[in-house]
Amino acid sequence: MENNYNGVKIYSIGASNEEHGPGLPVNIDDFFAKRVSVNVAERLRADYIGHLPYSSDRVGEIARDWNHSYIEMDLMIDNIVKDVERDKNRLVGKFSHCIIISGHGGNNFLNDHSDKIGNMLEIPFLYISPLAGIRVLHPEHDAINPSHADDCEHSIARFLGVLNENGFEKLNIEAKKHPINVLKKWPALMGLAGYVLPELGGERYTKLREYCGEENGRLFLQRRSIIADYDVGKEFVDRNVYMAFKEIKKFFMD
Repeated sequence: MENNYNGVKIYSIGASNEEHGPGLPVNIDDFFAKRVSVNVAERLRADYIGHLPYSSDRVGEIARDWNHSYIEMDLMIDNIVKDVERDKNRLVGKFSHCIIISGHGGNNFLNDHSDKIGNMLEIPFLYISPLAGIRVLHPEHDAINPSHADDCEHSIARFLGVLNENGFEKLNIEAKKHPINVLKKWPALMGLAGYVLPELGGERYTKLREYCGEENGRLFLQRRSIIADYDVGKEFVDRNVYMAFKEIKKFFMD
């Protein structure tokens, strides 16, 4: 059967050094993006080229407080174009489309620059956001809404086999006693709750609150625990693969 996606090159992108608390690796976004990208490439019979080691954030420099791999948005775009151009020149065979599948929501500003990047590369370009519109029902805790270092990411980490079980257990033991202290110690947890919740983050993170709701932080203070469910993690990964697959097919039909 003919491969209709011959010439499609898929990259993953995430964040390589980001705070997520004691249960998650600093590059969980990279692990997630790579898994999804490889699975999508296999499903399309397209080429997975590799991982782009860059991350930024639409909130700007303040993201350095939790994302130590942050670079400015314009620099990130230039680096991506430079790397893809290098691959266009060195790879054997057709290079007709460039698709980047992300595991880091801070990179979603690339959606607004897709036409610009495509023009710079002189080929069609598509950026796919992580977990867009995906919600997973938990049998005991209703719907899980993805955010940073939350129930979703801890569940994905357990499914991928990269959850720090000792750190995760320690986190939840402390949370049962003093959830506020946990967020002060690890402010990136549950949707950057230690920054986003006004009583903890203060005025410094006003801009961040425009993008991150307080819902998961409030939930954590009420529930005093974080979920890490293997089946939930698998469903998030599987549904993200399917969502990315559908976006790529639609991209080719438009």
